[in-house]
Amino acid sequence: MEFARGFADALIASKPSPALGARARDLDWLVGCWSAVVRDHADDGSVTESRGEWWFAWVLDGRALQDVWIVPTRRKRQTTDAYTRYGTSLRFLNLEGTAWNVTWINPVTGKQNLLAGSRSGDRIVLTGLDEGTPIRWSFNDITPTSFLWRGEHQSTDGLWHMGSEFALVRGEE
Repeated sequence: MEFARGFADALIASKPSPALGARARDLDWLVGCWSAVVRDHADDGSVTESRGEWWFAWVLDGRALQDVWIVPTRRKRQTTDAYTRYGTSLRFLNLEGTAWNVTWINPVTGKQNLLAGSRSGDRIVLTGLDEGTPIRWSFNDITPTSFLWRGEHQSTDGLWHMGSEFALVRGEE
């Protein structure tokens, strides 16, 4: 257990690095625990609903924000299916200070995504590719205690389609 505490102390930062300047406010509101109602949309139009938990903390001397995304919640985990997630994202500001780079890793499914983006008005919008298909992740309807996250993919006709939608509220379930 001593090693685990030492590792956590080396990883987790109590606040964002001053090097991030005002850009830290783009993500600082996320720090903490969030409970989620998760809706995964299949290509056939069906929707699978589950519960999740999302944890955020500043890491790496406060120069990055890391999350742990878990669906279903740890208390309800029994099986693994297409919508099972137990992964992490690392968000860090690019060297120009113009965009947040994001790396998502889900060891349960072997999924990895690379995205980049920034605050756009009252939203955060990130874009990237998933196995060659354009994807868009967005944080919407942001308040101090809730937000809506959307994961979309773009079809060959240029239209965006909902893949997942997470309604989040601050605090543990």
